[in-house]
Amino acid sequence: YPGNYPPSRDCFWSVTVDPGLLITFAFGVLSLETHPDCHYDYLEVRDGLLPEDPLLGRYCSTSSPPPVVTTGPNAWIHFHSDSIVSDRGFHITYTTSPSTGIIISPNWPNNYAHNRQCIYLIRLPQGEKVALNFTHMNLESHSNCNFDYVEVRDGLQETAPLIGRYCGDVVPAPLQSSSNSMWIRFRSDSSVTRAGFRAVYTVGECVSSMCWGASVLVSLCPLSTSLTLPGMNFGCV
Repeated sequence: YPGNYPPSRDCFWSVTVDPGLLITFAFGVLSLETHPDCHYDYLEVRDGLLPEDPLLGRYCSTSSPPPVVTTGPNAWIHFHSDSIVSDRGFHITYTTSPSTGIIISPNWPNNYAHNRQCIYLIRLPQGEKVALNFTHMNLESHSNCNFDYVEVRDGLQETAPLIGRYCGDVVPAPLQSSSNSMWIRFRSDSSVTRAGFRAVYTVGECVSSMCWGASVLVSLCPLSTSLTLPGMNFGCV
């Protein structure tokens, strides 16, 4: 890079950061041979240090995907090229986040239950903004998201301005509040269920891994739902 990568190559990288930190990978450039199932040239990122750890993403296109965030302090990256077509390759940067939390749907990564409503409230110190990045999205599809959906609002209440309502399996672009709070609702109806969603949010600058800078409230969810900060767990009430 930035010249074309050679054919028939397998390259491996492992990334390990301090315990309690998460890793965010941002794709500056991605330019690989395209295939619908990434059978030829591809880049894959896994959530751990082994090739059998959970797959965060496999990529083979000429457009950069959204950022990828691990659930722990380790990541494993594999680049493969076949013997025919080559391209520019990729350029990735990564950052660590001591001030990151995870929101998941009930029973994640298994299917959520019918007729559930979960409210997630993120509140930061004054002057901060909430950044929310969905890493997985697999809800019942509907043109207006009237059945199962995740709804994000710019404030502390259900009446706050709507940022977006999301369903289906398309991961939304990164979101950001205009103030120091964000209100999120997940709702499922009585019919189709799927795996749900996973989202990562930032909670402001911290000077140590014990500084969270936010308070989080979850309500109306079954006990299998949780929010996690590094080293901490929040159950439903």
